[in-house]
Amino acid sequence: MKHKTAIITGGGGGIGLAILRRFIKDGYSVALFDKNEEALSHVLDDYSRIGASLRCFHIDIRDREAAEKALKETEESLGFPAILVNNAGIGGPFKELPDLTPEEWEEVLDVKIKGPFNFLRILLPGMARKKFGRVINIASLYGIRGGALSSAYIAANHALVGLTRSVAAEWGPRGITSNAVCPGYIDTAMGVEKGPRSDYANRVQERTPVRRLGSPEEIADMVSFLAREKSGYINGGTFSVDGGLAVDMGIV
Repeated sequence: MKHKTAIITGGGGGIGLAILRRFIKDGYSVALFDKNEEALSHVLDDYSRIGASLRCFHIDIRDREAAEKALKETEESLGFPAILVNNAGIGGPFKELPDLTPEEWEEVLDVKIKGPFNFLRILLPGMARKKFGRVINIASLYGIRGGALSSAYIAANHALVGLTRSVAAEWGPRGITSNAVCPGYIDTAMGVEKGPRSDYANRVQERTPVRRLGSPEEIADMVSFLAREKSGYINGGTFSVDGGLAVDMGIV
């Protein structure tokens, strides 16, 4: 494995933490970015005990200068990060569009799109010089489908899928692949807000063909595969990991 340094944004919990666990198992050095300082502290404590090669950065990924500084420190301490997992996001707000404040709209779009932009504009040229790069964007099933009461969330994830495809076309000739993973309902605080035993979770499971929630580890397995060198012919893909929810119209 020539390219051993990876970045994960929003890695303090849920899907991001599962990806971290899988990357550590796969042998990567990892830089973790999150604005939740307490979560990062717990992660660092846990993995320092086993000697994992890990750096944690408490930053807001929307802050361009903070992102630039952290990326420089990452390269100096761990090596150039040829793998970027844009995982950070906000679940909600779940309101009718006229009830959204401009601030709520901008926050959701900025985290999902401005954050990845800040990282990509810095890392893509370096990936091109090395003739290798893996960009993996964690979007959502709502990045390829629609729904009520989620206009900001859906717009942000559709935009991330579009960015994924643009990067794939633009940078594919230089050895860089770009793919989107679109989780369905995952058993995390963000994926199913009221917990796995709630009525909401039960309805979701009944609606999903495999009749269960997904696990963060199942998303991490897909990300692990897309990060590998042997996945180099997979570019511009949008991969639903949703138990079949996207393909079932629910008509009996």
